[in-house]
Amino acid sequence: MLVHSMSHELYSYAFRLCGDRFQAQDLVQETFLRAWKSLPRVSRVRRKMREILSTEGAKYTITGSKL
Repeated sequence: MLVHSMSHELYSYAFRLCGDRFQAQDLVQETFLRAWKSLPRVSRVRRKMREILSTEGAKYTITGSKL
């Protein structure tokens, strides 16, 4: 449910960051994976999921797209 409700917004954000639709799709997928893996850490600090996804997406765009 979360993926469905947030994927369009996250895709739009990723596309604005990188300018390529295929790379934006990869960024969205990787962002959700990273967010899923960080849930135990996140639940301790109680951040909002939108903040998590934006942060993870931006970090991956900066570091992952250079691989």
